Amino acid sequence: MGVQVGMFGESVERTTTQSEEFLASGTWHLTFGVTCVWVTLLGGGGGGAGGRGAVNGGGGGGGAGEFVYRRSVVVGGDIVVTIGTGGAGGAVGNNGVDGLPSSFGALIADRGLRGRYAAGGGAGGDGGGLLHGDGGAANQVGFPGTSAIVLYVGGSGGGGGGNNTGWLGRKGGDGVLYPGGSGGGADGGGGGGGTLYGPGGDGGAVGVNGTAAGANTGAGGGAGGASGGIGGAGGAGYCLVEWIGV
Repeated sequence: MGVQVGMFGESVERTTTQSEEFLASGTWHLTFGVTCVWVTLLGGGGGGAGGRGAVNGGGGGGGAGEFVYRRSVVVGGDIVVTIGTGGAGGAVGNNGVDGLPSSFGALIADRGLRGRYAAGGGAGGDGGGLLHGDGGAANQVGFPGTSAIVLYVGGSGGGGGGNNTGWLGRKGGDGVLYPGGSGGGADGGGGGGGTLYGPGGDGGAVGVNGTAAGANTGAGGGAGGASGGIGGAGGAGYCLVEWIGV
């Protein structure tokens, strides 16, 4: 298998690009003859905060996880793969929960941070990685991550929450492909940061829960609006391993 006959009757090995996708933690098993792989990795997104139990305080949206694109890794054996979970959304009057980083051996994609609760409007969580986008303060949008190093893209920040004096729950920072989640408007929650794999969760309007980010998107969860909204969970991370085999 993988061998064909050349024009002079000699045996020629035929190589193909192979891959394995990880949506949950596991182990990548070394294939004979493989010495290098290319790894795409995404950290887990942060959960959105809950809103205030009364008026005047939407929560902040969760930040998105860091994205590492096709980083070459030398391999000499089986490699443990860890997929970071997305952070849980916050209960009423509580911060969300940070996501967790993803890893392939020593290679790490950082987590997105939790959205925060505060009376008068909570701040969005920062995205993951050194090149992350900051979460927005109350009434401020989240910022996208940057890509000064080609193989790394910082996670986008969550949007800040609104209040009942004219401040709005704002949009999360946009990802490489998908947008940040929308804000919940006056006294609403902030949206979560988006990623290459999915949009951020939307912030809830007054009395409405924030929405969760999609599975394995690494995006941030939307925050709950004031008057009892709870935050949405961040999306778990992701890993794709590619190699040349026979």
